[in-house]
Amino acid sequence: ATRRIADDALYDEAPSAVIQPISQRMMAILKRSLADNGEDQPDFVYDATRQYILNDYEVTYAQPLSMYSNILPPIGFIGTTLGMMVLFASLHLSNDTLQLGALSVALSSTILARLGFAALETMRIRLYGRLMRCMDQVLIAEQRA
Repeated sequence: ATRRIADDALYDEAPSAVIQPISQRMMAILKRSLADNGEDQPDFVYDATRQYILNDYEVTYAQPLSMYSNILPPIGFIGTTLGMMVLFASLHLSNDTLQLGALSVALSSTILARLGFAALETMRIRLYGRLMRCMDQVLIAEQRA
């Protein structure tokens, strides 16, 4: 949805089966708003359109990514806790393979949860930057027209 498209493609309507790029959706909303509101307050219309698209992006893309990334640290903590519990229990059994497995579960759950969290947060930040570039592209193209 945040992919970059050519300026002349901003005015095209995407097929309904395909995810419409944010740039095209913003241009369509901006055109309708300017036609309904007239040309007397274009700054207000630009700002309102930006807010609408930003809220739509937050609900559709940013909140699910944040939800998934925020659940990973507790999952890593639970894995670490369970691995340490098994490790401490295996100390009484004197089973080296069980101790090694428990330690590997404790460490790998922490590392994988942190890596997943970092990857999802990086993706969310990059998508937000692409969203801003898409919105700027639309506003520049609209002001040129």
